[in-house]
Amino acid sequence: MSRRFCIFLTALTYTTGCEQFHLFVDEDTAIDTAEEERTSNPTVDITWEDAGLAIEIENGFGYEFTFGLVESTPECAADVEYGCWTAESCINEYITPQETFAHPRYCHSIEQNGTTLAYSESLAAVITASTSEGVIPGSKTAFPMPTESKTYEFDVTYYLQAVSTGENPTIECWVWGLNPDYYIEEGCKSPVPIALEQDMRNTRRFHLPLHTQW
Repeated sequence: MSRRFCIFLTALTYTTGCEQFHLFVDEDTAIDTAEEERTSNPTVDITWEDAGLAIEIENGFGYEFTFGLVESTPECAADVEYGCWTAESCINEYITPQETFAHPRYCHSIEQNGTTLAYSESLAAVITASTSEGVIPGSKTAFPMPTESKTYEFDVTYYLQAVSTGENPTIECWVWGLNPDYYIEEGCKSPVPIALEQDMRNTRRFHLPLHTQW
């Protein structure tokens, strides 16, 4: 069963799990004088599919994206054996509470049209290196396929960075999910609720203010 946690980064909207966020202050601010002209309405759709964690990007021309996620539940925080998996956060390495196993920092580079990250057989097997394949940046995550009893779309915190290409690149990042404060030192944008449209009663919209103009 596919588990959809959709995220749409339009030039004015960013949607996650039927929650929408404004990404760019102005539609015009999505285009600058960089050598490579960027489209104004990038969108990202994240789906926990049976085949893998699908990250689909539309209108991503002119940006280089990196994606990270970190396990964020109270249960993993209290787990004295494995703790929370942080190696795919893009900012921190991972070490078990007893310092038995450690992993370097991973970050998933995302193509302009997205990618699908294959699942592992078991997160614990990746941590203990008891499987022949671990995380492959841009290709494979340590998280296994979700099940009816274990899902991840609301158990993790997501991180997305966009770097504009061209002569004078700019960098922006956004975080959402269970614990956005995990990335507080990165200075990523925080969503601010705004009014809903009449035909989107099941959608929550947020504005993501930018400190710099694109």
